[in-house]
Amino acid sequence: MAYYKKCEQYDAELKQTDASNPKVVKLGKEVIAADQGYRLGLIRLEEVRQKVLKARERAFVMGEGAEKDRVESVKKALVRYGEIETSVSKVRNEDTNAFAVFVECIKSDVDLGLYSSEFATSWPSPGKCAYENYRVNKPVFGDLKSFNSLDLVYGVPLSQIMDNFPDEMAHPILATCIKCIEERGLDVEQIYTKTAKASDVEILKVILEVDHIAVDLNQYDPVTISSVVKAFLRALPEPIFTFPIRDRIEYSCNLPF
Repeated sequence: MAYYKKCEQYDAELKQTDASNPKVVKLGKEVIAADQGYRLGLIRLEEVRQKVLKARERAFVMGEGAEKDRVESVKKALVRYGEIETSVSKVRNEDTNAFAVFVECIKSDVDLGLYSSEFATSWPSPGKCAYENYRVNKPVFGDLKSFNSLDLVYGVPLSQIMDNFPDEMAHPILATCIKCIEERGLDVEQIYTKTAKASDVEILKVILEVDHIAVDLNQYDPVTISSVVKAFLRALPEPIFTFPIRDRIEYSCNLPF
């Protein structure tokens, strides 16, 4: 709640005051830092959730095996007990036959079904937390029905966000933006060195995270889209190239094209 109040205060003061006012500048930096901390917290929370899901899956499999062994062992023991009783005393045949009827009623699949139901009740699957950007608090983005992002892209490790796209060379947001720049922005001189309005870039980042398929990039100028691409690369926790610049230059010089 304090986070949203500070964001609203920043936007209100920005409208009423000169943007170069030191107080507004300082407040803006605090808002950006708070938003980055908020996103990082959600990223860490998602990592913990993934670990819980894996632990839950392992626990279910192990518990299922143990439950099946238990049921089968009980059934075998009772069947053996009935066989012994039958061989020891024919007088008790009637009772033993009745007992065998109850033994046959024991079904491992039924007990495993009960186990699965009880397991799901006692250890429910954790739900994902949605990221809500303080700038996106009213329906101003066309047909988008939700402004909460369940799958963060900016600031998330590249290996983690690409888990959902194993057959793609790049994340769909990045690929869509680059394709749009190649179609409409190649005539803009030094397009990747120019910087768009920060608020426009921030809003486009958020709606791309919400639903990149529903976004019509033709409504945005190429410089804003190129700034979104740069923001994507800049927000990566780890650089794409992990080896030194000298080695990168040498590698590029030896490429066959």
